[in-house]
Amino acid sequence: ASPRSTPVPTPKPTIKPPQPEPEPRPKPGPKSVTFPVWKGKPSGASQDFGRAPKAGVHPRVWFGPDRLPELRRLLLDTPQSCDDDLCHKPNAEVAGAAGFLYMKMRILTGRYNEPMMDGKSRFSNLFDRLKKGDTSSGALNDLKKLGGSIGHEQAAKGGAGYWGMYGLLAGANFAGLIKEEEQFNRKELATALASMCILHNKFYKQDNGDKFHHDAQVDLGLAYDFAASYMSESQKKPCRELIMKMIRGRKEIGQEGYLGAPWRTNWNHQGWHEHIVVLALSVYGEPGTDGEPERFMKECLEVQTKWFDYGISEGGYGREEIYYFNLGLMWAQPAQLAIARYGDKYNLVQKSWLGNERIYRQMLYHFYTKMIPGSTFTSFSGGNDPPRAQTMWQYLFPNDPIAHFNFQNAYWNDLWGDNALQMATFAVEPMKTLSMKEVAEAKNLPLSWMCRDRGRMIAKSSWDDDALSVDFEMRLDTYRSGHIASQPNSFYLYALGQAWIVKNDLYGDSYESSSMILIDGKGCSGVENGAKWMMPGMWNDYKHSETGITMGSADADVSYTYESTCLGGTKCTDNPGFKSKSFGLKTDMFYQDWMEEDVGYKLLTLRNPMAYAHRTVQLVRGKTPFVLVTDDYKKDDDDTHSFTWYVNVPNGAYQTYLSDSVIEESSKRNEIVLRRQGPGGDGNGAPRLLMRLVDWDGSIDKDLAFVKANVKSVRTGSSKSLSRIMITTSSKVGRFRFFFCPFREGEKIPTTSFDKSKETLSVGLSAGTRRFKYVAGKDGRTIVSEL
Repeated sequence: ASPRSTPVPTPKPTIKPPQPEPEPRPKPGPKSVTFPVWKGKPSGASQDFGRAPKAGVHPRVWFGPDRLPELRRLLLDTPQSCDDDLCHKPNAEVAGAAGFLYMKMRILTGRYNEPMMDGKSRFSNLFDRLKKGDTSSGALNDLKKLGGSIGHEQAAKGGAGYWGMYGLLAGANFAGLIKEEEQFNRKELATALASMCILHNKFYKQDNGDKFHHDAQVDLGLAYDFAASYMSESQKKPCRELIMKMIRGRKEIGQEGYLGAPWRTNWNHQGWHEHIVVLALSVYGEPGTDGEPERFMKECLEVQTKWFDYGISEGGYGREEIYYFNLGLMWAQPAQLAIARYGDKYNLVQKSWLGNERIYRQMLYHFYTKMIPGSTFTSFSGGNDPPRAQTMWQYLFPNDPIAHFNFQNAYWNDLWGDNALQMATFAVEPMKTLSMKEVAEAKNLPLSWMCRDRGRMIAKSSWDDDALSVDFEMRLDTYRSGHIASQPNSFYLYALGQAWIVKNDLYGDSYESSSMILIDGKGCSGVENGAKWMMPGMWNDYKHSETGITMGSADADVSYTYESTCLGGTKCTDNPGFKSKSFGLKTDMFYQDWMEEDVGYKLLTLRNPMAYAHRTVQLVRGKTPFVLVTDDYKKDDDDTHSFTWYVNVPNGAYQTYLSDSVIEESSKRNEIVLRRQGPGGDGNGAPRLLMRLVDWDGSIDKDLAFVKANVKSVRTGSSKSLSRIMITTSSKVGRFRFFFCPFREGEKIPTTSFDKSKETLSVGLSAGTRRFKYVAGKDGRTIVSEL
């Protein structure tokens, strides 16, 4: 068990008789709440949304006539050219104006969409007919030829101001409302929208009923709201009739069993499909609406209260995997702001604890995932956070440093992307550009964030731009939402302005995305072989010291032992007896009363039975910060097994949200140094990461090495080339003791050495030596503490 161990042939596996099904290992600990949770409040007053005007007065959905002077000032008192500096760079100082100009550019000339006013596109040709009041069969045929591009089949694309014919009309009518120009002539735009409604009324039918509401075109409602003040009653009537066809009789997603047990199916569609509420409120109280908008408003209040209550953990994490939770936010927040204008009863975001705690804490999670200060890169699956959510938060809390920082550092898909219209409609006064350190100091934020409900820890060495950050997760809840992406015992590392160990996104339910240990070539549960979702696990411990060490330790035993679907041809267990509280924190159990309920794992495949699968991650602060990762993995027998340890590193060819790949600089049998590829990657002072395996059990079959792995996504069927650091050993217990230390070219590389007893690790640094004690625990976990 030392770097000098001599390789020995791997013994042939012993054929064992069938083993009895193991009892579920997770045992609930005492019901206590001791982990600290940051309970900060928004800074300054929240936005005054105003009250919706009386029925028939427009605009009304997100703002009323009283806000038009302010919007015109925010959007027009800036340079009126969409040059690269204004429209094609994240510029939070004039974001509303930039979004407004960018949207107009997409309408006039296009960028990645077909424009409506270039005189060439199919949209432009149709618009030329519609603005003249043409409702002939020829115009009808041109409209039908658009197919799904009449609007957009995905609700997420609504509200951008340029996707589909309705999106283009919504953006154009907003532009005309703000400032009438030759291209944005209000009379022509009103005529075009009315003609569109007359034609679409002739063949529109509801699709999918109460399931998915994608055919309910929110952009039609927005276009109507922006144009209604200069439309005649005869022009309004066909649009109201069409909107009512889209919404009449439908129920919100979540009006069935969800409201009775929202923890079971708390998923993004409860928010994503709230776009139908925005559509409904565009005709609130008008002739022929029969109270349907009012009904939708009440249903929205019911669903959104439960979705935010059960959808956001106390630490601020979306209980459905975060990328999918953000899909829900795309329309949940705009709908919440729309109904909030109808009185305190409907004002979830300001007048309830949800707004002041859950919604605000959601921003905190996004702040901590900005793993590289000064960069838009974040640590969660997909590598980005949709700007639409950040726009809403900045509008909700315009004086709050976290809200503004998240907005100014959001990942911009084509910079203003699918957020342009809402960036303009929810424009706020510019704020000073803030650094991560300034925000942390202003809000008195700790250097570590832990969501005990989700099972995720993010720790930073400091708030400086060169800080070392580590992200460690072992999902421990069992909410029955999709995309839970437990990523068992996975960790990611960032330092010196560079991502070094990352989550390669192959959809969150694939263990290939994780930092993983394979036992005999087999990882934890996931979508492999048709299984549904990864199984959760347990946390052993979490401790934090602002000036010392942040430590997280978790056990992925269940994630390996069981598969969450009973597959044909494999041995299954039909009564594992899991309750929601079976997954949690061994010594600090946090659960609500409903967690006594059976979690529904009636049939499970016995996949890869383990005795334990412990990983402990420690960030050690100091002049030279570093990370210790200690792994103790054992099968449920005493045989020798193959243990393949790997982490994923940035691969620019696949991870397009990273500017450069990470490549090997130098390596030894148990050590590798990584550097970034591209500008700044070479020369004195260039960033480096040292990865050193300081101790292990058994023999090394394959040295620590940089490899390319071709991995097939089970869900998509496509193959991806991933870059990894891997090592394979043979032993009865997979024990790995890793040391990670960022440094710059030209600096002295730290030394590491164990004493003869293999219990004390000495780390030699420029500022002196630090010593750590490694002690075996009764549960198989190694306890590491500084001497």
